[in-house]
Amino acid sequence: MIRSNLRMNAGAPFFRVLQLTDLHTDAGEAAAAETYAGIEAMVNRFHPDFLAVTGDIWCSDNDPALAWKRMTRDFKFFDTLQVPWAFTPGNHDHSDDWSLVQGWLADSPYACTEPERGIGNEVIALYGDHTTRPVWELYFLNSGKQWDMPDLLSVATGAKPGHAPFRDNPVPTVFFFHIPLRAYQEAMDAGEAIGIANEPVLHAGDEEGEGLKLFTLYRGARACFCGHSHRNDFYFVRGGVTFAYGRSTGAGGYGDDVAKGAKLIELSTSGDRFRFKTVFPDGTHWSPDLQ
Repeated sequence: MIRSNLRMNAGAPFFRVLQLTDLHTDAGEAAAAETYAGIEAMVNRFHPDFLAVTGDIWCSDNDPALAWKRMTRDFKFFDTLQVPWAFTPGNHDHSDDWSLVQGWLADSPYACTEPERGIGNEVIALYGDHTTRPVWELYFLNSGKQWDMPDLLSVATGAKPGHAPFRDNPVPTVFFFHIPLRAYQEAMDAGEAIGIANEPVLHAGDEEGEGLKLFTLYRGARACFCGHSHRNDFYFVRGGVTFAYGRSTGAGGYGDDVAKGAKLIELSTSGDRFRFKTVFPDGTHWSPDLQ
């Protein structure tokens, strides 16, 4: 059963991560079917090695008792793709009984999670074919309904024994979470947002802007990818760390003026280089750097 360690194919130049976010499959069967078809098409066209799901796959604000049923439907769909995946909840992902979700994830052949976890705050270590030290680490942080600052990195580094944010020779790290940081809004206000910036950033829990400091102090941090704002798809760089939005994926979510898709992130199998672009079900792609 796949857990929290994965092997990268050293014969390939990149390990490909497809970030899916804001699926909102509760919006109706037609929209859910369109979302599923779009994801399947992107997996078939872009051949990711891993799926990073960053929240709001459904919305159970009004009926959290049904959340686990909706959730397992989506999780079963992810398994049909036969690609390792991990999930961290968004602000709309509620459940009256997370143990039901965790139990199902423990039996999933493709979900990368540890027993009795499966609700974010996970770390996935990527090893080379013959390496004993990870080449990359992927941190999945549960931002909840709002960030719990300043405990963000203490939660993340506690996901695996022996991890410390200020260690020597840190492993290159990519963070995935749902709610953006206040720094995203500051980048918009300063005209430094590179890409599509169509709506204000709702950075609940990071009103003081502590998140930026925490991530840029983490010596291994290379990039952060969030969701939440369906009409934004931009990035900016602070302190050597790239902060980016994923592209909203779900046909049932708001923001039809920004085409639904996903973010394809490629991590070098031989170093800390990475690149990313937005991809679409029809096989096309977009990047603000290539406009």
